[in-house]
Amino acid sequence: MLPQNRRLPAFLLLPALKKSLVFSSDHLILRIHRLTQKEQEKPARIAIITPAKINKCAVDRHLSKRKISAYLEKDLNLIKSGQYLIWQIKKDITKLASATLTQEIKSLLTPCLN
Repeated sequence: MLPQNRRLPAFLLLPALKKSLVFSSDHLILRIHRLTQKEQEKPARIAIITPAKINKCAVDRHLSKRKISAYLEKDLNLIKSGQYLIWQIKKDITKLASATLTQEIKSLLTPCLN
């Protein structure tokens, strides 16, 4: 689970979604919102969104979120400060191989790393 100071609060989610760069893969969408010059020192914040259309069962939605956050925790210090990362799940990833998911996350995360 991501630390509380690295999670994106709900009131910042909508403005960040409106002004963001979009990167996409087969199963995931990454939206990057870059902060203003004054806010560049703030640590990067992360949100993971799993729509109910993808997984009807809440247990599967939380499993998908935990899979993504488990990988992101390892590389949390490598992510540049001053940006919000919003991960959206396009397809069901509960039965996806971890190597495939890791590869997709790595490919989408490259513009965000130091």
